[in-house]
Amino acid sequence: PDADTSAFDRNQEARTSSKQRSRASMLDPLLRVSSRLITAARHSEYATARPVFEWEIEVCEDETVVQPFVHTEGSILVCSGTFRVAETEAGLAALLSHELAHALKHCVSPAAELCRRPDRHNETLFTIEQEIEADGIGMNLMADAGYDPSELLLIWKRMKESHREWGDALLVHITYDRRMDHIKGKLPDALRLYAETHRAPQRPLPVR
Repeated sequence: PDADTSAFDRNQEARTSSKQRSRASMLDPLLRVSSRLITAARHSEYATARPVFEWEIEVCEDETVVQPFVHTEGSILVCSGTFRVAETEAGLAALLSHELAHALKHCVSPAAELCRRPDRHNETLFTIEQEIEADGIGMNLMADAGYDPSELLLIWKRMKESHREWGDALLVHITYDRRMDHIKGKLPDALRLYAETHRAPQRPLPVR
């Protein structure tokens, strides 16, 4: 029994150590991207509406959660599922800047409670107009932070392809096509802003 218990304890310690290394590998790029976006947000026209002086940044291992969460009071939570979809630090910036735009512009995030409890269902949704507005603001934030804003369009293309299996052409059109059209319309202005900024390092994300 003692030998079995010792082996079990070693196995648990190994799993804990593996999880800690995994979270550390996720936290490093998240800190880099978040720092740049937060600086851009503080320089934006929305900074005075939502002044946040201290930010809390967390990661969690959950492949089923793709959406990053930005609390209006300054908490950022990103799960491993986000990294899988984002693929690169620029992709992570695209997803995070969109949620940050909601927190800055719309004053309340429907994912606020999910920041602490990502297992809870999100029952509050933004309107399509608010989502489109956040896309535009987010592209400018990520461009000002040194990330290529066209990455947002690439992410939507990947997500659209992955959801074609739903078989609901109308849902795909409303959810993806309409927003992608607006992103294309806003992209030239965001690219001009990006051309004037100090470029962020372009790195792939650690994906399990």
